[in-house]
Amino acid sequence: MALRICCIFSLAIIASPALAHKEAVIQWQLDGSLSRLPPEFQPALLLIAFGPGDGRLKKVESFSLRIADHTVSLPQCVLSTIRVVDRSAVRILASWYHDLTRGPPYISVELYESDPRSTSPKRSQVLHFNLATARLVEVGAVRYAAHESEITAKKVDFRTACAGVELTSFSERLEDHRPDTSLERTRER
Repeated sequence: MALRICCIFSLAIIASPALAHKEAVIQWQLDGSLSRLPPEFQPALLLIAFGPGDGRLKKVESFSLRIADHTVSLPQCVLSTIRVVDRSAVRILASWYHDLTRGPPYISVELYESDPRSTSPKRSQVLHFNLATARLVEVGAVRYAAHESEITAKKVDFRTACAGVELTSFSERLEDHRPDTSLERTRER
């Protein structure tokens, strides 16, 4: 499970396979609280409201994440394409102990369009948040072949879908957290 979500996020954050690590599985309690995060990221709370959908899939009507003193609610331009079976098809992983020169500490929320325990092909959407700010960094779409023998992951451009929405109110760019080592930037210093 940890390897699956890490697969997408590693495209943007962890450039070398040698730097791969195991993510922590975060427990999502019935009251929305998130356990197993260190004290500096507490209190942590994830509130998702599921609405009617098409057939067996439910819409995500609202999504709010609180990490310590930071709270972010995602707008409909991000949520409009997300469908999930139900609460049991949500998986949460986090990392705060990796090499921070590769990216900020993060929490990933994966929402499955089918039973994640199934061995049949399945799809999910993964929302990656900066654990220090609770802001959305990246959205990915994942397809799993039967028995998870093959995983296909791609980034979803939520910034285009949210044209006209104040992006800084809920998101940030990953590039803002990477050290600039370009030659031009170095010369300016």
